Amino acid sequence: MTKAAPKWASRGAMAATALTLVLLVGSLLPYLRSSSEAVRLRNALLFDRATEADFNWTPEQVPASFAVDTQVPAGPLGNATRALMLPADASDWDKSLRIATHLVKHAGEGGAARADLVGTYNTILGGGGYCADFTSTFVAMAATAGIFAREWAFSFDGYGGHGHVLIEIWDRTSRQWRMLDVFNNFFATDAQGRPLTALEFRAAIAAGRRDVPIHRIGPARDGFRYQTALFDYYRKGADQWYLWWGNAVYRYDDSTASRWLSPVSRSAEQLAAIAEGVHPRIRAFPTPSNAGLRDEAVHLKWRLLGTAVAGTLLLLLLLIQATAHRRAKRRSGRPGTASGS
Repeated sequence: MTKAAPKWASRGAMAATALTLVLLVGSLLPYLRSSSEAVRLRNALLFDRATEADFNWTPEQVPASFAVDTQVPAGPLGNATRALMLPADASDWDKSLRIATHLVKHAGEGGAARADLVGTYNTILGGGGYCADFTSTFVAMAATAGIFAREWAFSFDGYGGHGHVLIEIWDRTSRQWRMLDVFNNFFATDAQGRPLTALEFRAAIAAGRRDVPIHRIGPARDGFRYQTALFDYYRKGADQWYLWWGNAVYRYDDSTASRWLSPVSRSAEQLAAIAEGVHPRIRAFPTPSNAGLRDEAVHLKWRLLGTAVAGTLLLLLLLIQATAHRRAKRRSGRPGTASGS
């Protein structure tokens, strides 16, 4: 009996470590009950604080931290863009409308693509795809046409997965950003017909305006049957806008995470992409009224990082304890006996 106590103590220590690890992981289960909550975890990991000045730049002065593709492949999506026969003398805006029309005319009621860029494009042609599928495909096709595009998003649930994604392109002719909601087939202008930037449209909607001129991108289905529904939808998310801090869609597409995991699990793919360093980060547009939401996102970010560090340390401790327990059993010369097991 005197020799059994240390072994029981060893097993008890391992059980305590394992239980602590389970409880630690279990504390995150409320965020895994739905895909929207899983997106909240992803967004928190990618969340960075920002000021209004962080969004005031042009493609000639891209922030060093904004991920861009250094090379644009001339592959299938390049061929698809060239097949549109975009006029060489057309403005970036006119070319963007042509690309967006090509995509949205195929829009249907299908589900998310969960594929690489080419697979996503083919899904769209088949009537599938979510808003983010349309924006990533647009960014890729625009890049082959020499157009710089970036992706804005907004949520309704505190930077979670319930929200929308849209496009903003840089028009070199007017030297202005211009917003396109490709999936919902519209863009907005001022009273004189000048296309609005994403933040101009957000400001108008946040102010409660319902007189913003709305125009179809092309002859395709409308995202909203009534403009009142459009304004209500955007107004609901007006305080939770954020910019995806990068448009390197080809680098992401060529990553190990995308090639190996996109057919298996979107969540696993994105988590691996974060670890690989190819997933764009998030910068939320700050307003006085969303300070609390931004603080919550940062708090969740540090909680996740702390959980990851603590979980790793607990796993290492459990491994050390298990190794020590096995060595003690071998030294005792009596593995599996009643007193020592």
